[in-house]
Amino acid sequence: MKEISWVAVFGMSATALTVVVICVSSIIYGDSSRKDHVFVNAQQYPYAFSVFLFAFGGHNVFPAIQESMENKEDYFKMMNVSFLFTIILYLPPSILAYLYYGTEVQSPVLLSLGHGAPSQVATIAITLHIWLTIPIINNPLNLWLEEWVASRFKYSNDYLSHHFLPRFLLRTFVLAIQTAIACSLPFFGDIMAFIGASTVSATIFFLPCFFYLKLKWDEIKLVEKIWVFILLLLATIGSAVGLYTAVLGLVQDVSQNTYTLPDWFFYIIIGCLTYFSIVVLGVSMWKLYENHRLSR
Repeated sequence: MKEISWVAVFGMSATALTVVVICVSSIIYGDSSRKDHVFVNAQQYPYAFSVFLFAFGGHNVFPAIQESMENKEDYFKMMNVSFLFTIILYLPPSILAYLYYGTEVQSPVLLSLGHGAPSQVATIAITLHIWLTIPIINNPLNLWLEEWVASRFKYSNDYLSHHFLPRFLLRTFVLAIQTAIACSLPFFGDIMAFIGASTVSATIFFLPCFFYLKLKWDEIKLVEKIWVFILLLLATIGSAVGLYTAVLGLVQDVSQNTYTLPDWFFYIIIGCLTYFSIVVLGVSMWKLYENHRLSR
């Protein structure tokens, strides 16, 4: 992480520039008085929930960040500040873009800015952000792949760390595959929602919470256990419905047909998933309790 951490500064600067361009352009070119606004859109919430997870989905990098910190005791402070700044960066463009463009706002929001200079500046900035942050996101995958290749060819674990060319070729190969996939997938929004509701949701909510309960069951209070249970319940409902919505969107993308389901059917799905989630999480919590009770 120390080799690539400096790029985070430039990536953060590019993101901040994009946020400023979106906010200023929304105020200048948008017109809130002539746009329709919906305060609550229940059917769009699961899709939005899945996409939201990408904004806070860097959990695969967190262990590497903690390991590279000089003062590991400051890890939790660093995480709280990082998430706070992430929220501060995401809220202004989200609020202003919807306020001034209403239900006509497009995804991604850069499409709502038109094709003038502001849109081009924002596109360049967000492209720089991706270029500068992809090494950080790819770092755990690259390290695992390098260890696998070294063991496969019977090299020492630190062989690639001291040889630039094979590590450069291996990481370039990984990035080339990712670029080819990104350029060939036409339904990026629905695919992002699908990944967010499945794998990203697991790394953000389910695995950390279950690991925490497994390791700290005897140390945490009942109130905290209840809070974790509620968090898991909400995450399960959001992820399950989000996954359903994303799959339905992908089916529509492939078939080019638009399916409109009645609201009552949508709420029946939420009710069934809520009941199923309570049962599964309740049984899981009970099994954790039984395991700790029997291990004493």
